[in-house]
Amino acid sequence: MEAKIRKLLESAAGAKYIGKIFLNNDDGFWSIKLGPNEYQPFLSLAYEGSEEDFLKFLDSEFRKRKKSFRSQSKAVLHNGYSFLHQPMIEV
Repeated sequence: MEAKIRKLLESAAGAKYIGKIFLNNDDGFWSIKLGPNEYQPFLSLAYEGSEEDFLKFLDSEFRKRKKSFRSQSKAVLHNGYSFLHQPMIEV
């Protein structure tokens, strides 16, 4: 499922998403978070329905947010006293 989502992201954004995907399915209630970690996502979506319908929903939402994917190309990782930049989208 994650590979399908990455393919949708790549198609919508025109770039390869290399960040983390947090996906949950609880009896047809889907939730997805994209970002550096589960608690600071730059995109969080939820949907109730089948896997096929969820993927259609994601495709539509990703295409609506195409520009925001480009602007969210980096996330900050706090590591002790230094800040490291981790790329989220590889252009």
